[in-house]
Amino acid sequence: YELLEELGGYLPPRASAPADITPVVASLLEVNGAPLFDLYLDIDLYDHSKTSVFLDLPASKYPEGFFTGKQ
Repeated sequence: YELLEELGGYLPPRASAPADITPVVASLLEVNGAPLFDLYLDIDLYDHSKTSVFLDLPASKYPEGFFTGKQ
C-alpha cells in the first residue's frame, strides 16, 4: 500500500480525475521500467476534431500472431 500512497492514493467517489497522468505513469515506470499498457490515438481522417483513445495491454503480452490474421 506504500506505493499506492506514493502515487496519490485512491480518488474519492465523484472526484474529478487529473487531466495529466504523466507524473503517475513516470512514477510507475521508475518502479518497474516495463510498459504497463499501450496507448493509441486515432484521428478521423475527415474530421480532425474527432479522436479516439485506446488503452491496451502491451503488445509483447499478446500470443504470436494474435492480431496478424494467421488464425
